[in-house]
Amino acid sequence: RRVADHASVNLMTPTNIALVLGPTLVRPRVETPETLLRRSDARFVEMLITHYDELFPKRPPLQY
Repeated sequence: RRVADHASVNLMTPTNIALVLGPTLVRPRVETPETLLRRSDARFVEMLITHYDELFPKRPPLQY
């Protein structure tokens, strides 16, 4: 998320980050030409980046 926050400088929008990391983070069990061409993995990772604050709300630090 922090990388995407600086997209105006580094050009790494959530879409670009997802295209790079999607295939690594969400790899199909069996790779076929069809699964390699599908971009559902990238769309999923883009959604995680775009909605990061909603999906991973900030929690107060643990008190020991």
